[in-house]
Amino acid sequence: MYPQFLDFVEKHKLFSASSNLLVAASGGLDSMVLLHLLQKMNATFEVAHMNYGLRGNESDADEKLVRNWCEANNRVLHVKRTDPAELSSVQTDARKLRYAWFRELMERHSLSLLATAHHANDNLETLFTNLLRGAGAHGWSGIPLNENQTVRPLLFATRAQLEEYAVSEAIHWRADESNSQDTYLRNRIRHHLVPVLEELHPQAVKRVSANQLLLREDLALLETLIWQLNPDAIRREEEVLHIDTNALRPESKRSAVLFALLRPLGFSHEQCEAMLKITESGKQIATNDYTAWFNRGVWQVVSAPQLQSMEAVWIAADTISLERPLHLTIREVSAEGFQPLPNPDIAALDAGKLNFPLQVRLWRYGDRMTPLGMKGSRLVSDILIDEKVPQHRKRHIFVLESKGEIAWLVGLRISERFKITPNTQRVLLFTLL
Repeated sequence: MYPQFLDFVEKHKLFSASSNLLVAASGGLDSMVLLHLLQKMNATFEVAHMNYGLRGNESDADEKLVRNWCEANNRVLHVKRTDPAELSSVQTDARKLRYAWFRELMERHSLSLLATAHHANDNLETLFTNLLRGAGAHGWSGIPLNENQTVRPLLFATRAQLEEYAVSEAIHWRADESNSQDTYLRNRIRHHLVPVLEELHPQAVKRVSANQLLLREDLALLETLIWQLNPDAIRREEEVLHIDTNALRPESKRSAVLFALLRPLGFSHEQCEAMLKITESGKQIATNDYTAWFNRGVWQVVSAPQLQSMEAVWIAADTISLERPLHLTIREVSAEGFQPLPNPDIAALDAGKLNFPLQVRLWRYGDRMTPLGMKGSRLVSDILIDEKVPQHRKRHIFVLESKGEIAWLVGLRISERFKITPNTQRVLLFTLL
């Protein structure tokens, strides 16, 4: 099977021997075979094992097997243990925790790809699971071979092939007894439906998996053609996908076109149908990982907010620059003859009215300020609407506070209360870089 593995990796350009991989290893048959194959090709990789503690000593034995393998083969191992009580839904929550941790490890250790050990049987089970849940063509195509920095180099092999190879190479693995139970839909498909298919055709698993790969290639071609057909309706700016649904072509297939674009981001066909009917700016539709906002006739799709709880940053009277959460410079200039510049990224404030330490923080709903030139206070949320700040940017707007009062809506407006007047003696210039 080793030559097949090398051919499959090369044919689909999954990775090279020098790629920095993070390999997800549970201790089961498939992941232990994957470790063996990668070790045999002298690939560059580290290993990650998550111990959920769901099976007590059995879970610890899984971890021990992976740990022993890594020690014997001189591979770096990352282990994370979780409290089973934190999992309200074992399958869903465990997967979210696992992949979030994998991404964290990849970023921290400069690992470019995640390799998982999904195989052809997993692909077939995914097909029927998605069919029964009402998925479209993307659901029928099964598990992506290479998507979101995740590669699955064992999709060519059946479970029977993996087991045969493991026995021939004396590879040790652990069996999860929960896989033998019919608790989950996937297990019932595995135990009752797949055997019938294999009885009808001995090569059913391999044939279906091969067709799924072909279908995925067809869908990738379709997405390319959609982009070529809609140069005026679809564009990317940095990390934002802009879609003018009224301009999508062909007009009679807008729902299908929108779904083809957004399905890889987790949006359902029903959500895409709803997006075509929305006409009011500010409306949003979200998935677990992405959020779409309707802003003046165009949908803006961005990664779901991952802003960590950020403590306020304080600015002392002698501070001359700030590196986080914003890059600011601060300097004092003479008030004599000073003329404020019409630049929203530069705030010229009356130093005598500022009470140090100042505070920089993200704006919050309910915040109020008195914008320059006005007498009464206004909600910051209303100011952002007036300034036509896109929804995806609103989450990243900061304020500069003096003793609880907003002196500057950073990059947009200063406060009337802190403006330069004929009585100003000292001016502080805050420049956003």
